Amino acid sequence: MVRLLMLDLDDTLLNDDLELSSVNKATLIKAQQQGIKVALSSGRPTFAMEALAEELELGKYGGYLISFNGAAIYDCKNERSIFHMPLPKGALGELYNISQKYNVYMQTYIENAIVATEYNKYTDIEGDITGMEIVVPRVYDDILEEEVTKVILLENPTMLKHLESKLSPFSEGYLSMTISKPFFLEFMNEGVDKGLALYKLCEHLEILTSEVIAFGDSYNDLPMLNKEAVSVAMGNSVDEVKSVCDYITDTNNNHGVSKFIEDRVFALGASFTAMENG
Repeated sequence: MVRLLMLDLDDTLLNDDLELSSVNKATLIKAQQQGIKVALSSGRPTFAMEALAEELELGKYGGYLISFNGAAIYDCKNERSIFHMPLPKGALGELYNISQKYNVYMQTYIENAIVATEYNKYTDIEGDITGMEIVVPRVYDDILEEEVTKVILLENPTMLKHLESKLSPFSEGYLSMTISKPFFLEFMNEGVDKGLALYKLCEHLEILTSEVIAFGDSYNDLPMLNKEAVSVAMGNSVDEVKSVCDYITDTNNNHGVSKFIEDRVFALGASFTAMENG
């Protein structure tokens, strides 16, 4: 039995124009009407997911927002946080020093704003994705003692792949590190990822992870796709995601989420089971 749908946003539920199609929306509303919970799972801050939650009526049907790559879970119906794991104290300052050493951009999130070391084209992309204000403090040192949930280092994909390798000894046992988009190298507290959030939400709902279907397309989705949940890769996924998933559906631009749910969950009902790369 399917009890929960866990969906990445960018390049999964949303099309390349960052829009929720009417087809995907109708299917997810129908799923919720049948008693299936919906959780949106993203690297975005919670604030940047609220409009989608409203569009999908998650408050009405008891859905959830998993934000910051799994560092926070928000109960839309009861309007409360059920899980939050910020970065360790001091990590923001250490990552700032790394950004200066390697000459890359850095950003974090304070209240409802993106706080960047300087204006740059990559943070502009994040601003377009999230709809959040971009702020560049006159003196970045002034915010280094703030409690934050996630930090991103930003540069061209080649540089970030190199930096990911260089920073592996620094992050091991201290911070979770993942690439979401090719130019976003993201840092959360140790152990935080979408897989942890899946476990936390299942525990909260008192359901089995095998009663979850998880949809994703990129590297930061791998932790939730490698769990006991039924895993679905989008047709536009990176190869590493396709290789671990039980199923591959159509692309994000061709309503792949809706097609899978309609063809597998609604059509097969209780007889639906996972079959590798079905």
